[in-house]
Amino acid sequence: MRILKKKPTSSLRRKISRISSTTTKNSILVGIGSNTPDAGDRLRRAVRALQASSDPDLIAVSHFYRSEPWGVPEQAAFLNAAARLQTSLPPHELLALFKRLETGLGRTGGPRWGPRAMDLDLLAYGSLILRTPDLVVPHRFFLERSFAVYPAAEVWPDWIHPETGKTLSEMSRTILFSTSSIRLESPDPRALMEERA
Repeated sequence: MRILKKKPTSSLRRKISRISSTTTKNSILVGIGSNTPDAGDRLRRAVRALQASSDPDLIAVSHFYRSEPWGVPEQAAFLNAAARLQTSLPPHELLALFKRLETGLGRTGGPRWGPRAMDLDLLAYGSLILRTPDLVVPHRFFLERSFAVYPAAEVWPDWIHPETGKTLSEMSRTILFSTSSIRLESPDPRALMEERA
């Protein structure tokens, strides 16, 4: 188990980069979400944007889930999904990439947990535990969000949370699944992956 808990100095970034390069690719989990009227289209565009990246490589994408807003209830419901990818990029480079993709998909500034056109969250980076002021991995609220756990369990059920020792499959059976959260019968995720921009 690898635990890093420091300020994101240049030396720390180099250390993370060395960790990332010890294997050819690292498997990661990414949460995808939007609560705009065209959220379904935006999630599909996000998947295509991830596909178009030379790194990371898209491995699998989940069905879409509708959920009530988390943190700030006075807003529209969210549509959520998860993707499993493989990457040679270190975590902070992924964070920068996801922020660029969010901007390209229409995200602008706003209140924390408020309405957003696109949200790309790094949920997990293999077995890495990382705590810095701008990035916490696994995501600090991962286990509190059924809309993150359920789709993530679709694409990587045997991923083991490095702090709890439980698999995503186990966590998906125990987390409280709100009655207002509805699994959607979206197109087959494999077909979604085959779409081209």
